[in-house]
Amino acid sequence: MRSKWGLCKWKIAMGRGGMDMGGRWKRKEEEEEEEEEKKKEKKKKEKKKKKKKKKKKKKKKKKKKKKKKKKKKKKKKEKKVHRRLMQERIGDAV
Repeated sequence: MRSKWGLCKWKIAMGRGGMDMGGRWKRKEEEEEEEEEKKKEKKKKEKKKKKKKKKKKKKKKKKKKKKKKKKKKKKKKEKKVHRRLMQERIGDAV
């Protein structure tokens, strides 16, 4: 039997999750199984997202460490230059 929208009644019921492909009404057990499967899939997706976030955080920390090392090297060079200037000034004063 067709409705005024051109769809069978069982297709409309399928959209709501009430019937299966054969046009039979679904049992409560089948509906519960489908819900459990959906929940398991959602949990797996959430775990994958968490793992990706953790990996990204670790990479950022490594980059920060490299930057700190470069800064330390620059500071050492500046100190050496400063000492040379101070020695020249002391030599001029004497």
